Amino acid sequence: MAKEEAAAAAQASLRVEEGLLSRLLVFREDEVEGPARLLWLFHHLVVDGVSWRILLEDINIAYAQVAEGQSPVLGGSSSPLLHWSQAMARHAEAAVAQGEVEWWESAVGPRPADAGQYASGAVATTAVELDSSTTATLLRKLPRAFNTEINHALLTALALAFQRWNGTEQLLVELEGHGREAIDASLDTTATVGWFTARYPIRLPAATAFEPGRLLAAVKDALMAVPERGLGYGALRYCSADDGVRERMRSLAEAEVSFNYMGQFGRGGEGDDLAFDVVPTKVGHLHGAGVRRAQPLAISGTVADACLALEITHDEAYCSRAEADRLGELIRKPCASSPSSPVAMGSPAVRRPTTPAASWTRTSCSAFSPCTAGAIGSNPSILSRRFSTACCSKQCCTRAPG
Repeated sequence: MAKEEAAAAAQASLRVEEGLLSRLLVFREDEVEGPARLLWLFHHLVVDGVSWRILLEDINIAYAQVAEGQSPVLGGSSSPLLHWSQAMARHAEAAVAQGEVEWWESAVGPRPADAGQYASGAVATTAVELDSSTTATLLRKLPRAFNTEINHALLTALALAFQRWNGTEQLLVELEGHGREAIDASLDTTATVGWFTARYPIRLPAATAFEPGRLLAAVKDALMAVPERGLGYGALRYCSADDGVRERMRSLAEAEVSFNYMGQFGRGGEGDDLAFDVVPTKVGHLHGAGVRRAQPLAISGTVADACLALEITHDEAYCSRAEADRLGELIRKPCASSPSSPVAMGSPAVRRPTTPAASWTRTSCSAFSPCTAGAIGSNPSILSRRFSTACCSKQCCTRAPG
């Protein structure tokens, strides 16, 4: 218990206003000898999921070099976060010119006059885990068979679950991508540590509007229709120089539910020779006690030890623990009932691409790449230099929490 208390205290000690953004703690099984565990804490302002992989790569390289009596020599640097933020401001103006404001207004709709406020401050978490066989189907068999990605399947399960849970049709959900899209040819963020997250709302198709076997295809189409993988939403809302544009974006409906598939934790047995790897355990609360949560219900998914785990964090003013448990089971059922030809997900309507192999695009090839874990809306180019051994296509493997 002393270790857990020390970890939670270190987590709670981070202070943005004082510049205290990171902590390092070392725990040993005994006071002198035995295995040690390093706890490395960062405020989210300076680290995201991709940043953790950069840091993990660097600490292993540096440790191996020092162990051989060498001075640490890491790879070259890439574009600073400042350059990316400046490019985002330019991107916002381009998005206006391309009519993205109108697209978001049509796709999301206006904020309801009676939009609820849930600010009880009492937050609880429930978890649902899928076995390794079901996880393998969602990660590999389903994408290869039906040219989809795991987030398509999980969001299909969400659409089904919410319709059965509270009757919601066309669920508005906030998705999160890594945000490191290739918006400027001069930018290279492959070795840049920072928070590049792109968050954006999407309205899922109504589960009851489709025949069995077609919902998965409809969800995939909805995600593929989002411009720039959602990057323009935040750029327009926060970075546009036009007050009118920012106001129009702020007047859009906001999701009460967020979903973030964060990918695979650890190296899945490939990193046994590494000094450091990720142990996906929690240390204290991930949010400060006084933080106002953007959504009263947040769902996150990660893969560890070959099993997919979904966590549902909910404000108790929004739903009870029993209701959250029921929602988790409603999400799990269509996932667990999905064999390699999962009728429950609606996959028969999603066919293999018929494009000739010689002319396949990155999009049409995405389902056939070896990537088995990722974050929604990621980009393979960000890993091309530093992570040549990682398996990545349109998705980005994450090996540590963001």
